[in-house]
Amino acid sequence: MTATLDSAAGLARSAHLVPPDELGLWTVAVDVGLEESRTEAAGDGPNLHLVGACGWTRADALMRGAGEAVERLALVPPPSEAGRARVPAGAPGRVLLGTPEVGRSDPRLDAVDLDCLPAVELLAGGDGQGVEMAGLPVPVMPVLLPAAAVDDPVRGPERRYVDPGPTGAAAGPDLAFATERGLLEVVERDAAQCAWALRPPLPVVHPLDLPDGARRGDGGAARQLERALDGLEVQIASVILPSGISGLSIALTMLVDSTGPRPVLASGAKSAWSTVEAVQGSAREALQVLTLLRGVVDRHPALPPGATVENDSDRARFCTTSAAVDAARAWLDRCRPAVAADLGTAADLGAAADLDLRAVAPDDVPGRVEHLVNALRAQGLRPLVCDLTPRLPAPVRSLGWNAVHALVLGAQPLRMDERPAWSWVRPRLEDRARAWGVPVPAVLGELPPQPLV
Repeated sequence: MTATLDSAAGLARSAHLVPPDELGLWTVAVDVGLEESRTEAAGDGPNLHLVGACGWTRADALMRGAGEAVERLALVPPPSEAGRARVPAGAPGRVLLGTPEVGRSDPRLDAVDLDCLPAVELLAGGDGQGVEMAGLPVPVMPVLLPAAAVDDPVRGPERRYVDPGPTGAAAGPDLAFATERGLLEVVERDAAQCAWALRPPLPVVHPLDLPDGARRGDGGAARQLERALDGLEVQIASVILPSGISGLSIALTMLVDSTGPRPVLASGAKSAWSTVEAVQGSAREALQVLTLLRGVVDRHPALPPGATVENDSDRARFCTTSAAVDAARAWLDRCRPAVAADLGTAADLGAAADLDLRAVAPDDVPGRVEHLVNALRAQGLRPLVCDLTPRLPAPVRSLGWNAVHALVLGAQPLRMDERPAWSWVRPRLEDRARAWGVPVPAVLGELPPQPLV
């Protein structure tokens, strides 16, 4: 991973490995040039142009940080690229972004000519449709995907009609691995955004209260998490979010710190093929965000009451207000304590065979990609993947990196900008509301901003 982050590879302007802080997390911070490519100023908020990750060990932090840097650089559109072409509105194969069932853009964007990139729609196996694509285990259908749904940042007049963000960007040693990671993140963010909006009474667990059997084979993450939380005067809870996909668990961990001059709500989400990994991973993410937000409290003003969240900088400031903390606590008060059947597979728990637990997903990456695609399409969703590997510097590609941007049309996108009404996918919210036994709020625009920074 150090070769990936070496400036000679053409990825990182600079990279810094920060030893563990009081929370025990190693941190890797990488400058891949996002400050120069950004299209908006941070204003009174933090300048979040560095990318990276945290981990319980040096090696884990380096691996996560390198992957994060690769996927974020791949989102930045180069001055020119092969395959990028201007496509007329209504052209065959061009993906529509602005329908109520998709919610990826203002509907007006579908009516104009746009730059598009080649992408593929992933199809369920066995239906006799599509073509084979090297590196993917499922049939695909080539499509033309508007670049405004792929790039981050988005340049040009299209910017005002989309809500760009890194959700679904992923990197890995091959196309299937990156595709799995990208789809998992989209599924995770769909569940988190829907749950935050609908506030159903879902199961909740303290990250350290997983059954003893669940801690075996976790690589010591439970012990590291216990050390990090020891003596930390915070409230922490992990909400178990239904994924709708057999064997897949999603957790949203919310951490409230009231010890500083302003309250802090730090949140993390994680999808994984193990409930233990999902809970522990989301808790680690929340601790990582806690470090960031404590710095925001020290150096930046809180978001004024009633101000709109338009970007991550605004969201970081919102998450240092009592309004954010109150919104999280109000939802947690509605949730119920988790029981064994909420917490995962028998392999997670060492549980008795008579427990009605979720099925285990395939062990191999191609099998899991096929499993994901089949499950998503069974829900009426349309998974897409745009291969961004050609955007990577040649030395990074020679190290074996692949990068993609995955989208799932019909899923609820994570809202980066809380202003547009078109980015609410009401059909998806209504499906979730029926499954969870709750109503869809009458005025979605009055909901508190989602807390994932």
